[in-house]
Amino acid sequence: MQLLNHLEDSFEKSSLKVKIELFLFPLILAFLFFYILKNSEDNYTGNTFSGNIFIQKKQMDKSYIELIKDIENYLSKNQIELINISNFNEKIQMELSSQLVKSLKFLNFIENYNNFSKIESIKIDNTKVYLNLNFQQSYVKKENKNIEEQLKFLEEYEEYTKKLELKAIVGKMVLINDKWLTIDEKINNSFTLLKINKDSVILEKEKIEFELRLYKNESL
Repeated sequence: MQLLNHLEDSFEKSSLKVKIELFLFPLILAFLFFYILKNSEDNYTGNTFSGNIFIQKKQMDKSYIELIKDIENYLSKNQIELINISNFNEKIQMELSSQLVKSLKFLNFIENYNNFSKIESIKIDNTKVYLNLNFQQSYVKKENKNIEEQLKFLEEYEEYTKKLELKAIVGKMVLINDKWLTIDEKINNSFTLLKINKDSVILEKEKIEFELRLYKNESL
């Protein structure tokens, strides 16, 4: 209490200049605090703060011209026909023509291009593929270590099935290439004969099934 009275008495005896300085000092501190806070916010425009984790919204370091050039180079190198490509509202629309496996590999290339690449929509019509791609923001992606092996298997599968020809169906036996088979037997230690139909058979390998017809132009 005595200390408070002493401070009050000292303030009353102070000069007008000192009184003004003491009055303005808290206001100056408040102004400086506000200025520093505002300046910090301006320096990190577009950033967000959540808990103790600071997340900065990044921008892609490549231009869309560079991006499209990389895509065109990949397509040319892998013999994928580019029918149309356009950039609209920072999104890329594409139309391709290729074998299924090559198209799947291209999708894998896009997904792993960088942290900004995102496939928004995809439509497959026979050999044509229609894509809408988005590169507007960064994403956290999970790495799929098995995708390359799966794509490699599909490529081998597609090439191998072209070499198979169903020549005859006689009762419970079928003639594929130059070998007679019954249910559960394998052709070249690879595909297993799963089912015999009237004019086709079902072959299976590693849980992938496909139908082989009597006529080559009807095989799937």
